[in-house]
Amino acid sequence: MFEPRTWNMVAPGYAAEIPATFSSFADDALALGALRPGERVLDVATGPGTLAVPAARLGARVTAIDFSPEMIAELQSRVQREHVQGIEARVADATALPFGDDEFDAVFSMFALNLMANRGAAFREILRVLHMGGRAVIGTPGDLTQAPAFAEIRDIVSRALPQLDLKMDLPLAEPSALMDEMVAAGFANVEVRRVTRAFTYPSVGVLWAMASRAAAPVVLVRSVTPEAEWSRASETIVRDLQRRFGSGPQRVELSVNLAHAAKERIH
Repeated sequence: MFEPRTWNMVAPGYAAEIPATFSSFADDALALGALRPGERVLDVATGPGTLAVPAARLGARVTAIDFSPEMIAELQSRVQREHVQGIEARVADATALPFGDDEFDAVFSMFALNLMANRGAAFREILRVLHMGGRAVIGTPGDLTQAPAFAEIRDIVSRALPQLDLKMDLPLAEPSALMDEMVAAGFANVEVRRVTRAFTYPSVGVLWAMASRAAAPVVLVRSVTPEAEWSRASETIVRDLQRRFGSGPQRVELSVNLAHAAKERIH
């Protein structure tokens, strides 16, 4: 999960599947950041540009970085396809940002800091490149394991694919943890809110197909599993999920912790 090659492998499926769900959370983050036209914005771990593209359409001058070259390629393809202006996309590491001090009015990062091995360095770099009075908005997923159905889903998947680890005990799942790490990095006026949205998908089969193409842990296991074995396991998973949750549309609630913070002079 900490290596670019993983996200290079996931990038095409992620770009195809994930923005439709995550775009509403990106809009929440942009609203929280009170973005203004002409501002210099950095999107850290941009992926396929789920936040960068709407930020540019709001008139910001966006620099979008990701450590995965294939994710940057997906963003560049979208920019060309949709004729988006105002985005500079480049490969870069969040823990060693290739920018000077005080360069950006606002920095955003969604669904990424919780996956970084050295989060402290990434938080400090985000603070460094913000100008005085600038603001940061960070989004991290809430704790999926608290969903009532999660344990059942994990058991169904694990029976068919025991090599697939769905513990999902990711850091920064609690608002207090996100606040504590941002305060420790030197941010001021840190506030964290939890946003929950409900999404409806046509079936459990569609959800499993999405996970097979776009969820990094699932894609990694699929890449080392013989195709015949994977097909049998997928059929079993979909069958058992349908028995438990039905074959019709599925309502899924997802929660995100959104932190807003500022860079202020230390007296």
